[in-house]
Amino acid sequence: MYKIAICDDDKISLTYIYKIICDYFKDKSNLFSEISTFSNANMLLSSSKTFDIYFLDIILPDIDGIEIAKQLRKAGNSGLIIYFTSSKEFALDAFQVEAFQYLLKPVSKETLYQVLAKALYTIDFNGSDTHINKLAIPTKNGILTIAFENLMYIEHLNRELYFHLRNGDILTSSSHLLTLNSIITKLLPYSEFISPHRAYILNLKYVVSMTKTDFVMQNGAKIPIPVRRHKYYKELFMNYYCQLPDTLKEEASKRNL
Repeated sequence: MYKIAICDDDKISLTYIYKIICDYFKDKSNLFSEISTFSNANMLLSSSKTFDIYFLDIILPDIDGIEIAKQLRKAGNSGLIIYFTSSKEFALDAFQVEAFQYLLKPVSKETLYQVLAKALYTIDFNGSDTHINKLAIPTKNGILTIAFENLMYIEHLNRELYFHLRNGDILTSSSHLLTLNSIITKLLPYSEFISPHRAYILNLKYVVSMTKTDFVMQNGAKIPIPVRRHKYYKELFMNYYCQLPDTLKEEASKRNL
């Protein structure tokens, strides 16, 4: 989940930015966010929460946006800072506090969408601790991210990668942009992911049964198992299931595991 803060003393502007960001995440069924709003700097700085992205107005009545950033950085906060203001005069100061972006008001919905998409990709690419369990996927609709827990399996077919999600959605990406091998490198250190076939990666959490030839997934898909490796994958599957916490075992049992 991405944690986002918006700080602006102008109620109309604050509401406008908040609504656009909410709309962005509403259109992305595989992305989740927690958005907090603040009408002044003191409220933000006194908050016990830390955020991945800070949308800050520079001109504020108590403490300006530049000073907010200085205090955040001094406290060790590495969240991305995106400024919006009606004046260009603070642009240089903004980048001295490692601002991610500087936007002039009024900010269009299209511009904010682009900047937000870029910010989320930067967070995932840099491996932020709060988002390390995510994949950044280049698609025809832009860069999308998938939480590992929402990924049922990946299929490589006809030079395309198909990401099958637990909610039934399927994301598509060209294998020219993202290779299965690069994904395997990132996923296989996690015990729930295996690659029994060169064209598949699956999440054991969503396996409902195992036959002599296939893993059967929650959506009914069958992922082939090489005959000579059947014993190995059976042991792997059983070991994974036996190590599940009780709550997950109950969930698995409901899916007839």
